Formats: sequence, structure tokens, C-alpha cells
Amino acid sequence: MKTVLFTAPIETENEVMLLIELLELGLDYLYIYKPALDDFSLVDFVEKIPEKYWKQCISNSLIITKEFDFAGYYFTPDILQKNELYNQKIFDWLKQKDKISATAIAQPNTITNPNQFQHIFVPNSNIKHSRIHQLIALDCSTISDIQQLKATPIEGIEISNFIWNNEHSEEAKTKMVEILMELNTKK
Repeated sequence: MKTVLFTAPIETENEVMLLIELLELGLDYLYIYKPALDDFSLVDFVEKIPEKYWKQCISNSLIITKEFDFAGYYFTPDILQKNELYNQKIFDWLKQKDKISATAIAQPNTITNPNQFQHIFVPNSNIKHSRIHQLIALDCSTISDIQQLKATPIEGIEISNFIWNNEHSEEAKTKMVEILMELNTKK
């Protein structure tokens, strides 16, 4: 089961240092999500992350995804609804470059073509009866959540609540170690 983390929406003190430490501890994917930043400011943020981790990063900016050769692109729900024709070109490019396509939905059964995506973020509470294997559970905030999700055929868990609800980086790192230990125990 993969571990996924969204950046804090607004840059926080020592955020990049903490992100690097979490990647070193075994975080699988880092979603760069900074809605208030323009592409120039986003470049400045990304350049603080060592290049060796860019293959683990995914962004909702196609420019950033291409420029930094990120692992993939996150289609926001707005992008999916507004740009259907252009989106197909993006899907084709992602497939050609062997990159991840990702999105978020409220209910697993509402997505029209789940096979277009490798990561589909769904609220933890809506995962239980889905047959879509590329789901990533949002809002995992306790070890109990992870224990319950280990019995489901999902791709991974999104752990932002674990990390960003801890004000101190040492607490966040401790939580990450707990998560990784739990994921590595048998079902």
C-alpha cells in the first residue's frame, strides 16, 4: 500500500525540510498542491526539493509536471469538467511518458472511466465496497483507519491529516514511522 502526502496548501515554516525527511523515511508520492502560488512561485518552491525526489512528485500544474519531469499530473475536478478535449491530449501524453494520472472524486462509482487514472482519491468513508483498485483513501488520520483499509484492495492512503495536524516536524516524522510500521505489518 502506497503512502501519499499533499503539501500544505500554504507554505509552512520548515515545510520543505520536513517533506524531504518524510520522503527519506519512505513516503511514496508527494503531491505538490499550492493553489495560491502562480507557476513562477511554484517553480521556486519545487526547486527547494532535491531533484532526486522529483520522480515521486505529482502536481496539478501541467507546466510544472513537464518542466521538472514529475511522476505525474493531478486533474482537479474543475479541470476534468471544463477541458474534455484537451484532457484527452494530456492523458495521451501521460500514457506515452509512462506518468501517473490522478484525480479526486466523492464516490468511487461516479467516475466514468476509472482506467484513465492510476490514483483516484476518495474519502476514506466511501471506499469499503468499491471494486476500483487504484483508489487512494483520503482523510486517514488514525492507525485504526489504516488497519481497516489494509483489508481493502486499494492502491494507498493519503496521510496529510496525520502530518499537517502535527505542528512540530518531530511529531510528524514519528507519525510517518508509525504509518510505515503499520503498513508493513500483516493484514
